[in-house]
Amino acid sequence: YFEEWPLLIVCPSAMRGTWGNAIERWLPRNMTGRVSVIQHSSDIKELDRMVNFEATSPYMKITIVSYDLAQKLTDIGRYKVIICDESHLIKSINAQRTQFLIPILKRARRAVLVSGTPALSRPIELFPQIDAVRPNLLGSLKEFGYRYCWDPRFARRPTDGFGGRKPWGGILDSFRGSSFQKELHAVLKANLLIRRLKKDVLDSLPKKIRKLEYLQIAPHNKKPLVQLMQELEGFQGSSSSDAKKAKDALISALWRGTGPAKLEAAIDFLRPIVKQANNASLGSTGKLLIFAHHREVLDGVEKLLLSDVAHIRIDGQTSSEQRSTRVHSFQEVDNVT
Repeated sequence: YFEEWPLLIVCPSAMRGTWGNAIERWLPRNMTGRVSVIQHSSDIKELDRMVNFEATSPYMKITIVSYDLAQKLTDIGRYKVIICDESHLIKSINAQRTQFLIPILKRARRAVLVSGTPALSRPIELFPQIDAVRPNLLGSLKEFGYRYCWDPRFARRPTDGFGGRKPWGGILDSFRGSSFQKELHAVLKANLLIRRLKKDVLDSLPKKIRKLEYLQIAPHNKKPLVQLMQELEGFQGSSSSDAKKAKDALISALWRGTGPAKLEAAIDFLRPIVKQANNASLGSTGKLLIFAHHREVLDGVEKLLLSDVAHIRIDGQTSSEQRSTRVHSFQEVDNVT
């Protein structure tokens, strides 16, 4: 639908650089013009200036923006084609971003919603996305909810005083369930859902192998956890509010302590794997991903295992700009393992 552009791509902050790189790689420059990647609110002023300037306006064909910054675009109506990546981020009917984007998606000539998990927990989360692409396909919110989302726990609701029944906590509380699932799937697949499985589009990837490894933790690393467990056992049978707070604090401390406790054993396990990935003569595949939950564990792995290995690190403190640069480095630079 190139002839219907300008194109707006709304995506999570971390994906802006990925979209920009993909467009640069796969689409010719004479088609895309200048790609505007909105990183900060100040970029919107620059975009407005370029759009309103006669010499550059025809070249402003693609804008990439995060869900949060999309609400600050001053002339969002100019975009006739809109892509929403990770569209489950507009699953909440009452969310500000959903209420802002749904009318804009309805007015666009083309709207494409992309997500690997369009509904994270219940069918009602599908309604805003369905309503954006095919309004009235499955009726109003209430009609959709009563048909596909009814929760039997609310079948005996309190009366409204006039012989009827009223929901507990509002109408949406009645739509926590799931009903007529096969019918809903058939309607969506026939009218608006295109599903692509990994086996169909990534057939060059080897089959995924899942393996659980049990690590032997040294006694000196176990000692802090054992002490916390003993403290926790001392609160068994206590039901006061102070005891509950103390137990919650101990459970949180135990959860945080599991990572550092396993660090030494994890590094021993990872060392030969990292060595192979970093050595082509050992049949290296060239790339290795290490995931960790605790930042302290990432610090330890980086310091004790990767000090002499070219690598990138991405965590919660990595900005979206840095993330994009580091991902590109990992994917394109051979010696970055």
